[in-house]
Amino acid sequence: MSWVGRGAAILSVRRNWRRPFLLTFCTAAREGRRTVMRRDRGERACVNSEAAARGWRPGPAFGLILGHFAIFGVVAGVRGVVWAELVDALRIGTGAFGSAQLAASFVSVAVVTAYARLAARINPRSIAGGGLVLMTIAMLWLAWAGSFAMVVVALAVFGASTGLLDGAMIQGSVDWERAAKRARMNVMHAGFSVGAVGGAIAAGLGLALGADYPTLLIGAAMLVVVVLIATALIAYPPSGPVSSGSGGSWRPVLAAPGIGALIGIVVWSIVVESIVFVWAVIYLRDDLGASAAAGGASFALFNATMFAGRMLNSLLVLRLGERASLLVSGAGIALSGLLLVASHSVPLAMLALALAGLGVAGIFPTVMSAAAGRLPDYSRELTTVVMTVTYIAFMITPPAIGWLAELSSLRTALLLLPGSGLIIVWLAAQRLGRLASTD
Repeated sequence: MSWVGRGAAILSVRRNWRRPFLLTFCTAAREGRRTVMRRDRGERACVNSEAAARGWRPGPAFGLILGHFAIFGVVAGVRGVVWAELVDALRIGTGAFGSAQLAASFVSVAVVTAYARLAARINPRSIAGGGLVLMTIAMLWLAWAGSFAMVVVALAVFGASTGLLDGAMIQGSVDWERAAKRARMNVMHAGFSVGAVGGAIAAGLGLALGADYPTLLIGAAMLVVVVLIATALIAYPPSGPVSSGSGGSWRPVLAAPGIGALIGIVVWSIVVESIVFVWAVIYLRDDLGASAAAGGASFALFNATMFAGRMLNSLLVLRLGERASLLVSGAGIALSGLLLVASHSVPLAMLALALAGLGVAGIFPTVMSAAAGRLPDYSRELTTVVMTVTYIAFMITPPAIGWLAELSSLRTALLLLPGSGLIIVWLAAQRLGRLASTD
């Protein structure tokens, strides 16, 4: 019996609007499913891509992935504003609420750890759709939550949705650059910054006009549904073939030259983002005496400069290359950290946070583009490795800073910010520089 006769074919649809979500399975014939198999350098490979079956268009796919980044930011912005309202309404203590956040973190890490194996069987557009469905459920559940236990469940569902959507849109952006042969990673990631600023401003205005937090969460959920409908109608870019010997394995990614240095750069950039997201406003208010309005404005300023930084970084990468971009980013972070720690005035600290946003903005998309160029056929595995270390760094950094502050002071603990910038500069200059000199 021939390979095609023994194996199966990928479940496919010729028309997007007839069967919107395509589930693509690549399994052995002994499991009773049909698979399209081919011989490629002596290996069996399964073409796991809806686009390979029916084609795709770069423009609509780019818009869809950008929309995924933007809605991710909108939800993050709205949640960041309404948390205080929810905690007061349900009378949840700060310690209990902080512990509840771990439910989302643990579930997210579990999902992204398994992402490569999941994406080897199901195409990323379907994964993104599943993440959006869970995000809608979590937003509505949180809006109607009447107890601490219900909030914990909603956060756990949020964690699953975050891991699925984050992984799918990052893999999609890598696949888009590879297939379209155009660098747009920075622009896609800028969509998150725009969405976060827009979501936070809209939620703040809504509260000021008298809306309650459930109404804001339901409104955000409706926006997620709109993006879900678009996801059902627009194809993602094609993913690479799934090798029967390496699908889901981290080894090809970790063994590639320069990947270790790039992952290290991402980790230290996430340390910077974690410090700003959790501790910067607290530092401004407790150590520098900033008002609540000034603290909120500084956070919005950081996100706004991240958007500007990603747009500027795309030009920097185009003109000077990825290594130069990472060197500039690391130097900017180091300088911003020194300004923040040395500052004794709120305006200078806000300037430092704005500079930190410019510095850290381009690191993640630049690293993903650089790593994808070294591993063009491993977008699933690359996404899994980078997202796993990213989520772990997000989990570890806030409590680490908290304990350092407890043992010394918050100002002393924030020395990790300029230290992270210097480490990024060293990794880009020494590790990536040595690699470039041997190419």
